[in-house]
Amino acid sequence: MKRDIAPVALVATQPFVTAVNAGVPAKSVAELIQLAKKEPGRSATVPRVGGASHLGTAMFRALAGIDIVHVPYKAPGGRHGLIATRSRC
Repeated sequence: MKRDIAPVALVATQPFVTAVNAGVPAKSVAELIQLAKKEPGRSATVPRVGGASHLGTAMFRALAGIDIVHVPYKAPGGRHGLIATRSRC
């Protein structure tokens, strides 16, 4: 496969945290993936469309082979929807 671009150096890293609503029965990432496969269409909130967390969520979704719905959250930081139990995943 021919590539138009190639990586040349690692210039930054970005840590990611996955948090779920306390009502979600998943207690690990593996359990979260199983749940998302069993119940496709669960929602995931991220603070900014096109930001690192949005792209990370899209990558997680693709690599895990799950169907989760991206719901942009307008509150600063995006975490308030999880805390207030508005997000389903």
